[in-house]
Amino acid sequence: MIHIKQGDRRPVADITITRGSAGTPVDLSLASSVTFKMRYRNRKTLKVNSAAVITNAVAGEVEYRWASGDTDTPGMYVAEWEVLWNDGTTETFPTLNTDIVRIGGDLDNS
Repeated sequence: MIHIKQGDRRPVADITITRGSAGTPVDLSLASSVTFKMRYRNRKTLKVNSAAVITNAVAGEVEYRWASGDTDTPGMYVAEWEVLWNDGTTETFPTLNTDIVRIGGDLDNS
């Protein structure tokens, strides 16, 4: 689960992309890009659909740096990370569920 306060842009959303029940890190050396996607849990429209940064390809580590407006509305969101491989195929993580993002209300904006 990723926690952040309303309106904040730090900390970045960072994860290790893993595969399988053992949680083996996915080597992203052959990935062209990774996209972070997030939507409010009860809606179908994406709030975020933006490029993530691969910070350690071999270890499967990526991060998304929040943009202005990404965290302006408190609530529970679902998120996923879409990898575009060099051969043009895509693979989405996590594969069985989604990551949860909780944007907590800020005292100034609640």
